[in-house]
Amino acid sequence: MRFTEEEVQWIQQHKQVTLCVDPDWLPFESISSDGRHIGIAADYFDLFSRVTGLTFSLVVTDSWVQSDQFLREGRCQILSLLNHSQERSSYLNFTEPYISSPVVIVTRDNEGYMDGLKALAKKNLSLVDGYVYEELIERDHPYIQIVKYQSSDQTLEAVSKGDVFATIGSLFIITERIQRLGLSNLKIVGPANYRNDLRVGVKKDEPILLSIMNKAVEAIEPKDDAEIVSRWVKVKYELGQDYDLAAQIALISFIILILLGYRSVTLSRYNRKLSDAYDLLERRTEELDRLSHTDALTSIPNRLRLDEAITFEVNRFKRYRTDLSLISLDIDNFKRVNDQHGHPVGDRLLIDIARLISGQLRSTDVFGRWGGEEFLILCPATAKEEAIIIAEKLRLSIQNTHFAPVGQVTVSFGVTSIEEGDGEKELVSRADKQLYRAKNEGRNRVCHD
Repeated sequence: MRFTEEEVQWIQQHKQVTLCVDPDWLPFESISSDGRHIGIAADYFDLFSRVTGLTFSLVVTDSWVQSDQFLREGRCQILSLLNHSQERSSYLNFTEPYISSPVVIVTRDNEGYMDGLKALAKKNLSLVDGYVYEELIERDHPYIQIVKYQSSDQTLEAVSKGDVFATIGSLFIITERIQRLGLSNLKIVGPANYRNDLRVGVKKDEPILLSIMNKAVEAIEPKDDAEIVSRWVKVKYELGQDYDLAAQIALISFIILILLGYRSVTLSRYNRKLSDAYDLLERRTEELDRLSHTDALTSIPNRLRLDEAITFEVNRFKRYRTDLSLISLDIDNFKRVNDQHGHPVGDRLLIDIARLISGQLRSTDVFGRWGGEEFLILCPATAKEEAIIIAEKLRLSIQNTHFAPVGQVTVSFGVTSIEEGDGEKELVSRADKQLYRAKNEGRNRVCHD
């Protein structure tokens, strides 16, 4: 890659370029509490700085809408990461894409597979105000009712509460936020049939800067993509039980391509990179299968894996009438830990408790994170009386362990065993009922039916 004489002159004259970003779009990007640009885009801009010799000076904003407004007003020269749209083309030029991610539909977990946004006819959909999805949906699906919110967190929480039917967003964003917010009643139900082909947006009156940034994007190597994305993205993807095989393969392929840093651009430009990408794809298939069944924080089975295990064991009971017990457990006063010590300490506590429990269970037990601070232990070939003993042993072990810097922590347990006529929901519901009883009766105890 070589800069023209005109481009070199521009770089020498300017040195510093003002940059506006989305302050609430992790893992893509955000502004930290100390005013730094962080996330996937920030790591790419470190690369761009080394390639071009330019310093990118962050202009701090409160929202994406404000960032867009600041650029229009001339307070910054470029926007770090955004989709191309017809409306934005009136005041921006765009580089080639440097990050690509599929857009997915999210609803509550009682909904089945949806093949695109046409399934949302006459339903409402939450969107972040100012995002390009609004323009696309009004053009392609005018029958969908749009409800606007100020952040991605709010759009997901609105779905979780039942205020709106669904939302859409980048796979990267959705997986990170559902996990972080502990919204265990949400799931990805299908593709929205859009992609985030994310680019640098440059003010219309900066054509030389546009050319410089395009060359910086072109200089990105596949290894740079893979290294940057792997630092920020942990895949937690829950496939609904109604997905047919073709849909599963298509969605999983999207995720693998993202993890490899694949960017959707013209074939002529990236033909030379395809063979390397497909080699990586084969090596990562096994890893993806493991990640899709593993909780990103605690590295134990996630809700998807637990759902599969419960279904398998319930079906085995129906055929062979083997014993089956389920233990539901929840960390007492966990919100107080987060409030007093911060979320990183809360995350560390979840990891430590998961590790302690895992080390005391039998190889046949299935232990996983159900959501937030709640866990399940599935005990095949185990009568209720034996499961109660297991739960009591774990309760005492946790109670007698010092978890730095929190100190003593207690956990409440609910125990049940399968009964004639039970399905998966009935079994889980009874265990939860006993867990709530343990909470109501004073916490740090084992209750059973």
